[in-house]
Amino acid sequence: MLAAHILHTFLLARYRTATAHFPDRLELPPSCARARRFLIYTCLSTAVLLVTTPALPQHPATSNATQFTSAEREIQAGNFAEASARLDSILRSDSHAGADAYRLFAFAQYKQGNSYQALDICEQGIVIYPNSATLSELYLQVLRVTLSPHDQQARLEERVLGAPNSAVFAKALGELLLSTDSTYPRAYELLSRAAALAPDDAEAHFFSGEAACLLQSDDVCVKELRRAHELAPANQAANVQLYTMIAVSEDKQAKPAQAAADFSLALEANRKLTQPNSYAAMKYVSFLAAQGHHDQAMRLVEKILRWDPNYGPAHFELAKALTNAGKREEAIAEARKALAYAQSTSEELRSYHYFLARTYFALGQQDKALPHQKWVESHPQ
Repeated sequence: MLAAHILHTFLLARYRTATAHFPDRLELPPSCARARRFLIYTCLSTAVLLVTTPALPQHPATSNATQFTSAEREIQAGNFAEASARLDSILRSDSHAGADAYRLFAFAQYKQGNSYQALDICEQGIVIYPNSATLSELYLQVLRVTLSPHDQQARLEERVLGAPNSAVFAKALGELLLSTDSTYPRAYELLSRAAALAPDDAEAHFFSGEAACLLQSDDVCVKELRRAHELAPANQAANVQLYTMIAVSEDKQAKPAQAAADFSLALEANRKLTQPNSYAAMKYVSFLAAQGHHDQAMRLVEKILRWDPNYGPAHFELAKALTNAGKREEAIAEARKALAYAQSTSEELRSYHYFLARTYFALGQQDKALPHQKWVESHPQ
């Protein structure tokens, strides 16, 4: 399960990074930017909104139409305080003035730096208009840039309880659980519900598939990820991740031919990215090495190092190959690079130190081996 969690954590280097959505999670179009943790967050949904001036709605069917029109104009002009005052007046006189009244009021509050007020306004509107996708999406964006993951979860649990048929909230909570803890069964239940409620939402199918992978439900994983691809075939960042996860699942099912084909598709998509996903490519390297295709694996390692000369795992893979070729001094140089560039788990660091200790001892250089041996002994598995 630890290996699965590590795969999830980096491949969610997933559908959203500090500016994005899918593994290291990759480079996305600006219109898909969402502040997030490091997975490849590639915005597959077509309903994603930015916290920028929203498209102006139809007038609410109330006697406040003139006030509402004025508020629209204030927002277009960037006069958010004036717009807030007008929208507050509208909603005080008629709490059913329309979902767009709540959305614009929340947006105007957010633009004034009043994030918590914006959240409260959205929540008031969602109680009345639980099926408003635009109001819900604005709420989620403000939520993500305002609250800690723990506090986001508390609020989203309330939204899911209040609107059990909302695909938007089921997906948001499932995704959060997927990226912040190991409650994978709960995450899968929510994400599979979201995919059923919104069958054309590629992102919902992607995350549902990812959760299934983490639960070792490989057939469901493959099915959901292939559906995500069908719905968003041009999203190359997503393709890298989903084909990699499909290939890993197929490899576990002892389907090497299918796994090889899907790893190849992942690599093809990877080559099209401005910033290729080195982690996903390294999963292919591991597969090739396990299949005995060492020359092909090394050619891919060299390609990864051209993409990212500071990618530690690729240097370590090269170090192991050099050792097998009897080139221990060169292997040590590569392993030291892997250690210097490490941004990885303690398990990988332990592998680097163990390798260096063993190789230095083999060369009779005990003084250089001992510091690495001591590090390994002080960091037991």
